[in-house]
Amino acid sequence: STMFLTGLKGVLASATVVGVSHVWRRSPIQQRRAMRRVLAETQRRLEASPIPAAQAAGPFPRRGAVRRLRDMLASPPKGPIVVTGAEGTGTSSVAKSALAKSGAP
Repeated sequence: STMFLTGLKGVLASATVVGVSHVWRRSPIQQRRAMRRVLAETQRRLEASPIPAAQAAGPFPRRGAVRRLRDMLASPPKGPIVVTGAEGTGTSSVAKSALAKSGAP
């Protein structure tokens, strides 16, 4: 019985430490600090990068995709062109850029 209570106290103490730690990490104060830190690190990385900021800012290289789509639009029609990609990966901006640069009516 004493060993059970000692073990139970240990489990409760560790659960409390983990719970408090989790609540602290998810608190609005800590979340804001983490976001500020990540944004500052990203800004430093972009400033130190030899790649122009406009190209380095996005996680998806789009120049090649825009060029390939523009070349498809300039070639004789072969059928429909479908631009696919996961939501938020820039498929719309690739299509808009390619259309703007293609000179299509």
